[in-house]
Amino acid sequence: MSLTTRVLLGLGLGLAVGMALATVLPASWQVVATVVEPLGTLWTRALQMTVLPLVVTLLFTGVSSSGGGLGALGARGVLFFAISLAVVAGATLLIAPAILALVPIDPAAADALRDGDIATAQAHLGEAAQAAAATADDVARQVAAADAAQQAAEASDQLGQPG
Repeated sequence: MSLTTRVLLGLGLGLAVGMALATVLPASWQVVATVVEPLGTLWTRALQMTVLPLVVTLLFTGVSSSGGGLGALGARGVLFFAISLAVVAGATLLIAPAILALVPIDPAAADALRDGDIATAQAHLGEAAQAAAATADDVARQVAAADAAQQAAEASDQLGQPG
């Protein structure tokens, strides 16, 4: 069995075992998960910190060693990257404020975050989420009532029509 196959099988098996344990184990195991999660995050970030510079270095050395230096292909690649970066940055500057304007931010939560008081900010955000959920429930009830009224009207129309 090749190394690639073994790695992919290990990843799939780890995913399956993790999902099975998440559904089978009692809620008391959440404490273990919260303790182990930072270690997993550190491991993932350490891998990224090691692998990304190696990949970028490999790309640069591959392009530069492919003949007489950077050449036309490298220049086109750098130009494409610069143009893409400028287009995405411009689109972000235009689109992000409109999207962020759609997200209501509680001023008290924003002040608490600026002061570094995360617990107070979370409390304010929790209150806002509960209010949004209550509003969504009210809208859902109104839609259900309107649907029921429409179905009742259609049923009465069908009963009133000669068959």
